[in-house]
Amino acid sequence: MIKIDDDYYIDVDDKCFTVKIDTHKTDKKGNIVYTTVGYYKNLQNAIKGVIDSKNKKKLKVGTYDLKEALKIVMDNNDTFTKLLDKVINIEE
Repeated sequence: MIKIDDDYYIDVDDKCFTVKIDTHKTDKKGNIVYTTVGYYKNLQNAIKGVIDSKNKKKLKVGTYDLKEALKIVMDNNDTFTKLLDKVINIEE
């Protein structure tokens, strides 16, 4: 499994990449409970799924005009891009 941040993970199996959100709860056996966001054919699309989910999460908590909504999306995308850049630069 790939940890994206404190909430988002990408689970990998032979068929797909599954984006999951950690609910910060455990089941009766002590296993972490996840909510599935979606299933993706490749890692790039799974990362896009994380970004899309984060955007939806922020936008559904209020009412915005188009300009405000676009600013929220652009700010969120910028934050995520900086995170990816940081990870890439650490690895080099």
